[in-house]
Amino acid sequence: MTNPQVKITPAMPDEEFLRTLVQAVAGEVEVECDHTCHLRLAWLNLRSKPWPIALADTCEVLKALPEHSGGGKAYHHTLTVASLRLILQRIKHHDNDDFESFLAAYPELRADFRQLIKNYYSDEHLERRSARVAFVSPDKRALDG
Repeated sequence: MTNPQVKITPAMPDEEFLRTLVQAVAGEVEVECDHTCHLRLAWLNLRSKPWPIALADTCEVLKALPEHSGGGKAYHHTLTVASLRLILQRIKHHDNDDFESFLAAYPELRADFRQLIKNYYSDEHLERRSARVAFVSPDKRALDG
């Protein structure tokens, strides 16, 4: 028997969104979690938890997601840590009470994320196996925050 498929939508309340991801990690439901879903998870964790806990909790969920949702073999630790640091910078600069307003204030997080990362990392640096399994510092310029 397969687990029920739950569709994550922007209209889903934050508590339900987080509960659904916890259920997915526990293997109780199947979810599709795209880049915006990853951003929302990070944003919620960073706004409610200290940095090390927000990072650990976000990484735990993302690693446990199916490969087509950015988990499993697709999980990239350096990209995850760098993403959380970039999101945290923006939260510190101008926090918003709702996720969609936050993304509207920082559209580069969703629309131009690969280019944003390329400001800090070369493709060669990110393609290393070490960058996939552990955090490596940027080779172009430092991540602040």
